[in-house]
Amino acid sequence: MSDDEILLNDQAVIMIKNIQKFQVYQLGSQEFLKQHSDLQKLNMQAHRNYAYDQDEWVSELFNTYDKWDALIFNLITCFQFRTQFMPTLMGLLQKAPEQHVQASILLYSILFHEAVILDLLATRAVDQLPQTKYQSELADYLTTKLDSALKNKFSFKSTDNSTLQAEMLSCENDLDFKCTMTAFILIRAFACQKLPLQTQYKIKSSRWHVKVAQILTANNLVYERTIEKNKIQKLQYYEDGNWLDYEKMTERHFKIFKTQGQLLVACLGLSMMQDQYSKSEAGIFDVLKSKINESMIDQLPQLKELKLFYERLSFSYLQQQSSDLDDYQKKVKQQFGIEEGPQRGDGVVMIDVVSPVYCQIETLNKQFTENKLKMNQIPDSESQKINVKSENGSISLSGGTVKSSATNEQIINTICIEIFTKIKAFNVNTQTLENDYDKVFPMCTCGQTAKFRCAKCKQIWYCGRECQVKDWKEHKKTCGSTQKKEEDEIQKLLKKIEQKGDKVEYDGVE
Repeated sequence: MSDDEILLNDQAVIMIKNIQKFQVYQLGSQEFLKQHSDLQKLNMQAHRNYAYDQDEWVSELFNTYDKWDALIFNLITCFQFRTQFMPTLMGLLQKAPEQHVQASILLYSILFHEAVILDLLATRAVDQLPQTKYQSELADYLTTKLDSALKNKFSFKSTDNSTLQAEMLSCENDLDFKCTMTAFILIRAFACQKLPLQTQYKIKSSRWHVKVAQILTANNLVYERTIEKNKIQKLQYYEDGNWLDYEKMTERHFKIFKTQGQLLVACLGLSMMQDQYSKSEAGIFDVLKSKINESMIDQLPQLKELKLFYERLSFSYLQQQSSDLDDYQKKVKQQFGIEEGPQRGDGVVMIDVVSPVYCQIETLNKQFTENKLKMNQIPDSESQKINVKSENGSISLSGGTVKSSATNEQIINTICIEIFTKIKAFNVNTQTLENDYDKVFPMCTCGQTAKFRCAKCKQIWYCGRECQVKDWKEHKKTCGSTQKKEEDEIQKLLKKIEQKGDKVEYDGVE
C-alpha cells in the first residue's frame, strides 16, 4: 500500500460485506456509527481512485457483494429521518439541555450519512448507474432534490449557533445544499443512461426536463450566491465543493462551469426521451434556448442538438393551437374548477401531469360510498360477520373487529424517544475530537481553505501567494509586532537581572 492509499483491498472487502440496512429507529446505534465511519473511508478511497484514474475497485466491490440496495435504502432512511423525525426530536431535546453536546455530534453523524452515501453513488454514476432494484425510489429522491433546487431557500449567511436547534438548522441547510449539488450528477446519469420503462415513466411524470430547465433559467441560480467582501458585492459560483469568484462577469454568460454543465447535459439526455410538453413548458425551453450561445456550443458541441430540439418544439407549437396534453389538462382543470395553473413566485406556470387513473376515482368513490351505507345498516350483532364484495370483485371488505392502528404521530414519537435514548447513552471522548479538529486547516480571509501562513509572524493563514499579497497592506501594520513586543520585554528583564549581578543565559546570549 502506498503512503497516500486509504484502504487495502482486503479491508474494503470486510467493510462492504458488513454493510447492512438500518430502519429509522436504528439510526444512532453503535452499529450505525461503525458503518458510517467505514463508508467515509470507502468514499474517500473511491474518490482517490477516480482522481488518479485508477481501477474503480471500490465500486466494483459494491457490485460484487450486491450492496447498492443497502446504501440506497439507508439513504432514504436518513432522508426520512431528516424530514419527518427531526422536528419532534428537537422538541424532546429542548427539555434536556444537558444532552445537547452528545445530540449535536450524533445528529450531525446521521445528517452527514445521507451526504456520504449520495457522494458515493455520484462517484459510481460518473460512468454508469449503480445496479440496484431501488432505482425507482432513487429517482423519487432525486425529484425532491430538484424541487429543493427550484425553491432555492438555502441560506449562506452566518448565523448564531448558540442553541442546539440553530446549530442543527445550520448544518441541515448546509448539507441539504451540498446534497442537492451532488444530486445533479446522478440526475445527469439517469438522463443519459438506458432506463427501465417504469423509471422512464416516473421521470417523465415528475417533469424532470422542465424542472432542470427552470433551474437553469431562474433569476437567482441555485449554484450562485452574492457575498460582501471589503464592502464590495461579489458574485460566486459553486464548483467541486467550494465557492469561487468569477474572474470576469462575462464568464457567467459565456463559460460553462461544472455544475451548469451537468444540468445542460441532463437536458440533452432528457430531450431524447419521447415526451409531450404543454405550451407553458415549451415557453420555459424557449428561455433556455436563448441562453445557449455560440461560445457555449464551442465548449460543449452537443448543445447544438439541444438548441435544435427546442427550436423544433417551439415551431411545432406555432403550427398547432393546442396539443392533446393541453386538452386533457383543460379537462382536468374544469373538473377541479381551476381557472389557471399553479404559479411559482417568478411567474412561471407549473402544470402537473395527471395520471389517467384519475378517471376511475369517481367510480371507486361511488362503490365505496355504497358499501359504507350497507355496513351502517347492518345491526351491531352481525357486525362481526361482514363480508361485502362488489360485483366485479375489485372491492372486498372482510369482517372482524376493527382495530385502530397507531397514528403517524404516535409512531414518530415512539421512534424519537428510542433515538433520544441512544443520545443519552452516547459517550463523547472530547480529547479525541479536539485532536482531530487540530488537524483541520483554518479558513483564509477570502473564505477558502488555508494551507500556508505568514513566514514572518506565523499567525495569519492564506490560501496562496496571491491572497497574501492582497492582504499585506493591512497585515504589515501588525506583522511581527506581538513577537517584537515579547522580545523587548525579555531583553528588559535580562538587563534588570544583570544589574543585580546575576549571570543569565538566554538563547545562547550572556
